[in-house]
Amino acid sequence: MEHWAKVCAHLPQPRKLTDARRRKIRSRVSEYDFDTVIEVIDKTAESDFLSGRKKDGRSWHATFDWIIEPSNFTKILEGNYANRESDSDGGYDYGSGECITDGLDIDWGEA
Repeated sequence: MEHWAKVCAHLPQPRKLTDARRRKIRSRVSEYDFDTVIEVIDKTAESDFLSGRKKDGRSWHATFDWIIEPSNFTKILEGNYANRESDSDGGYDYGSGECITDGLDIDWGEA
């Protein structure tokens, strides 16, 4: 939580390391590693959306508890909330456009 306080000082700060928070942090470190937890906190600080800097008429921002939830943690890590550069036609550049399943041997079955 020290790194959160340092890089996400503009976001709500947890006041207590509860047992539930401790378990979730340990789970994320076990599932990934400590450096990945730091990376997710850094990505949260960099994201205009997660930091509440997005000027879309909303005032939502991520909290520490929100980012350590398994599905949210993974989405942050995968770049789902990274700032996007607008391209010339008003759309967004979401990378190469390759499907996440490209190169995987997946049998989708019959529709």
